[in-house]
Amino acid sequence: MKIIKKTIAVLIAVIILLIGLSCLNSPKSVYERMLRKYDAEKGDDKSDNITQITNMFLIAFSKTTVNYEHIFFNKSIVISLRDNIEVVYPEKIILQGDESIKENISFADMNKDSIVLGNNKGFCIFNDDGNPYTIYKSEKKERIDAIALKGKDVVYLSNSKMFKMSHEDKEITRMDSGEYSSPYKKYFKSSILVNDQFIVLNIGIAGSYYISVFDASGGNSLMKNISASSLEFNMKDINLLYVRGATGKWSVEKYEIPIKKRDSIKNMAWINNIFIAEDGFIVMQDKNCIIEGINGDKGYLPHDWNIIGICRNMVLIEYGNVVYLIDFPVLLNKIIELNKKIDFK
Repeated sequence: MKIIKKTIAVLIAVIILLIGLSCLNSPKSVYERMLRKYDAEKGDDKSDNITQITNMFLIAFSKTTVNYEHIFFNKSIVISLRDNIEVVYPEKIILQGDESIKENISFADMNKDSIVLGNNKGFCIFNDDGNPYTIYKSEKKERIDAIALKGKDVVYLSNSKMFKMSHEDKEITRMDSGEYSSPYKKYFKSSILVNDQFIVLNIGIAGSYYISVFDASGGNSLMKNISASSLEFNMKDINLLYVRGATGKWSVEKYEIPIKKRDSIKNMAWINNIFIAEDGFIVMQDKNCIIEGINGDKGYLPHDWNIIGICRNMVLIEYGNVVYLIDFPVLLNKIIELNKKIDFK
């Protein structure tokens, strides 16, 4: 019995040692050691190590990665098209679809029940195992302009009207009686976001957009044609975040949907580009790339990082042909820490 106890104790000690060694060599640990070494260095040697530090930053804090040349993403989902059709965020799952689906994705969404992929000619719904179970093909004069999931149902925009397909009987009905057009009706882009309470449609082009909000449970219109200046928007709980204004007078707005209250979070005279997350935004201003939270905390990102978008609350950063997905609050907090040692302004 004593021998068995000693053996168990030795095994536990070995396991603890291996775990400790593993932690010491984890990307986060390596990043922290590189930062401490950088802080202790003097002179020109420091500048040589900044690229290595920022590269390790991406490796240490990313949730997952995707090849830049084989990615599809929007505000709801990130998909790798390198080999299979593989959803990599918000969950990892391989979809069983043929090449025709893989090559013609314009819209996509995912929730805990289903995944939908589609384009202006129709869509395919997959279950949570990745198997297709419903295909819808649009009518001859019908064009689908945006798609999203509401539970197991599909909601979509077509011919300026919002429709819903029931998962139970595949019946298609109008979601409400209104019409929702772009300020410029001939050419436009559109996007739909859905959470537990609301369905939000954004439609427009060239700095002129309309945002409309619907009740998620019944599909009733709550607000129509809120003026916006970008297809870039996001939603968290009861709050809608979007861009408003024009050249020389831009602002990030927070709209509290239940009470129809709009507040300006950030006013800006000039921006090259902007990306809206659930908890804040990233602004490109000339050479500077600035990340800022709703509470005003902000940091400066490295100049050689290419921000390509935001999915839900995950920032997509392209570097070296790899796209790194980093949670917005993690990126903000860690960049603020890094800025205390390295100034990217």
